Amino acid sequence: TVSELNAFLSGHRGERVEIRVPFLVVDETLYVPSETIVHGNGVHLVRDWNLPEVERVILLDHVQHVVVSGFIVEPVFGFGIYVKESSHFVLEENRICEMERKGITVVGKNSCFAIRGNILERNNDGGILINGNSENGLIENNRILDTNGAGNFSAGMVLGSVPLTDLDAVYEVVPDLLLDEVLESPHN
Repeated sequence: TVSELNAFLSGHRGERVEIRVPFLVVDETLYVPSETIVHGNGVHLVRDWNLPEVERVILLDHVQHVVVSGFIVEPVFGFGIYVKESSHFVLEENRICEMERKGITVVGKNSCFAIRGNILERNNDGGILINGNSENGLIENNRILDTNGAGNFSAGMVLGSVPLTDLDAVYEVVPDLLLDEVLESPHN
């Protein structure tokens, strides 16, 4: 289970961890600590419908020097990978499908990161959201397919700077502006 992986990671901060099982049941959010490399090697993170829903499958929260790669996140959760206020992180070669919200969400002040080679399919509210004061980021070679959202905030990839007072509640404060409502450039 993910809770067992979290217990293992908490005692192995600063190490490279290779997952060698075909699947893990998501019984809680996977918290990746600073200075840690986690290679999923194609592990499927799956939901047990007898357990309460987990809103965020993988969370990077105020961390640095982290790599998350090779995970397959299968339906249905709120967010696939959620990053808050972190630096020097890499999200690569993950496959995230059929989330209720976004596949990858990066909010707050983030720097020196790469999001590359991920496949984001059929997520209800878009593939990638980067919102806030982010700098020195690289986003390349991601495939975003069949998103279901129709508004500006639900596009396949959204880069924004909408002020957020609560980095855990991105949907409660972000207005979905229509382009014809924007009267000034730049829009404040």
